[in-house]
Amino acid sequence: MLLRSLLLAGALLTVTTAANAHTLTIVGANADAAACFDAARSDRAWASTLPACTRALNTDLNTHDRMATLVNRGILRLRTQDVDGAITDFDAAMRIEPDQPDALINKSVALISRGVTDDVVINMINRALANQPERPWVGYWARAVAHELGGRIRDAYHDYQRAAQLRPGWEPAREALSRFTVRS
Repeated sequence: MLLRSLLLAGALLTVTTAANAHTLTIVGANADAAACFDAARSDRAWASTLPACTRALNTDLNTHDRMATLVNRGILRLRTQDVDGAITDFDAAMRIEPDQPDALINKSVALISRGVTDDVVINMINRALANQPERPWVGYWARAVAHELGGRIRDAYHDYQRAAQLRPGWEPAREALSRFTVRS
């Protein structure tokens, strides 16, 4: 039951706003890449945009735009519950830029959705946070989920708190913290 409720919160995490979708800006004139970016930063799943992402990847994008489009398509795949496809895209993005924090955090969310909460996921998120992601509260939230599901409740609480500090009023962190009772 806890896994299901946390993963539902994770689905909200990747859907609600650009602030937590972990998108990357596409620089350039490729309309399909721009549509892929817009869909990834929106608040909906936008499965209908996946073909535009693929068309963009089949063109002559520069290295950064290719990596960013892979991350954005991975986000869309994750939102449409194509976890395998999402992981494939995040891995491809990391072959271009191995420490890309958006790819690392989103791959972590995908792995957590499969029930992986061990050191592999924690280390991946730590690596992402060390590379100064644009939205670090997402990384702290994902790491908190992994800690909570792994039974490391104190670590989970501290990471949820950190996410809430970095993004005051952010619903996924606020909801998670409401489940805790702190005793002195």
